[in-house]
Amino acid sequence: MKQDPPAGVPGPVPADGGPTDEELRPQTIRWSELPGEPFRLFFPLGLLAGVFAVILWPLFLYGLWPLFPGPTHGRMMIMSFFGAFVVGFLGTAAPRILEVRPLGWPETAALLGVYLAGSVAYAGGWLAFGDGAFLVFFAGFATMLARRFPRRSDLPPPSFALVVCGFAHFPVGLLFLLGGSGWGAGIPWSRLGMGFVAEGALLCMIAGVGAFFFPRLLGYPPRQRFPGGPTPDAEWVRGAMAPFLIGALVFASFWIEYMTHEATGIALRYVSVSAYLLRMVPLWKKPEQPGFLTFSLKVALASVPLGGIAMILFPAFRTAGLHAVLLTGIGLITWIVATRVIFGHAGLGARLKGPVKFLGIVLALSVASLVLRFLADVHPEAYAFYLGKAAFLWVAAAAVWAFHTVPLAFRPDTDP
Repeated sequence: MKQDPPAGVPGPVPADGGPTDEELRPQTIRWSELPGEPFRLFFPLGLLAGVFAVILWPLFLYGLWPLFPGPTHGRMMIMSFFGAFVVGFLGTAAPRILEVRPLGWPETAALLGVYLAGSVAYAGGWLAFGDGAFLVFFAGFATMLARRFPRRSDLPPPSFALVVCGFAHFPVGLLFLLGGSGWGAGIPWSRLGMGFVAEGALLCMIAGVGAFFFPRLLGYPPRQRFPGGPTPDAEWVRGAMAPFLIGALVFASFWIEYMTHEATGIALRYVSVSAYLLRMVPLWKKPEQPGFLTFSLKVALASVPLGGIAMILFPAFRTAGLHAVLLTGIGLITWIVATRVIFGHAGLGARLKGPVKFLGIVLALSVASLVLRFLADVHPEAYAFYLGKAAFLWVAAAAVWAFHTVPLAFRPDTDP
């Protein structure tokens, strides 16, 4: 009985002396396949944008960057960094889930052009132009998926109702940022806008994707049922009602926070999102394959509500609390999900069943960066020192992650 050679061992040379199957298999992704898997383009670009946004602070504090980086840093981290990972992931996964045609080159090229224009505008301090470009970017991407939805052969999981709610926060928040104080006296439109894009969009999408994705990543049985067709049944509708309700609560929480009571608004969104995730992802259970990937994911998920609690209990350190949510919470989750996407599409998903040590290094560097960022607020006399070191550690975490993943982003699926 013929047996395949062990993994990593070349098969026998064909009798005619021709190339082996391994030699015939392409080692880089074909040009024609790139637009249908936009994560291969947007993940590396998003990482570069994030690194640039982070190093702006130490460059400015040491006199090496002329522009105050506050608005640029925040916008680039949300729109250029997180936004690239959101569009890269959904642009790859959504057409597969719906069983519709993938993005083509005209669509992906248009998204790339607008993304680069918006990111360059932010870097140059042209915030209004950047906000407008990213409004087109997110609205255009949503339109591309909406045009495919009627031709679907399957439905997304019910939790993706929360993804839709979260994605809607992007254009609404950007409209608020563009309108600014000219929209109405007494309403902090710019603060509302940043809240929508920095917290509302990302919290909802992490919860919506995570309810479907995290149980599989941790080896837990899924808690959502699919009807197996394009038409939702009663159970799917019931499963989507809670995500829609949570999306509405998150939307309302910013109005409550900025117009009535700050702590109540913060608590409303973090309690609702965390309760839904905890219901769908039983983190107290032992994962099927313990390792740094699952441990990092649990730390990241715990950081989200802990950061929200810190913002409520210590309002003077709200920025540090928000960094806990975005840095060791949503940021780590983003890298973990992106790792799974890259390894899976490179045919190397089995490697993630091991310890995945580099994610442990990324976790340690991210937590250390957060500690130093907190110390910068506690010791304002040494603000530049702590902020510079925090930025260095985050960039080091990004470099470690990039070293182990970005080269694989351009490798095709090698599974036979």
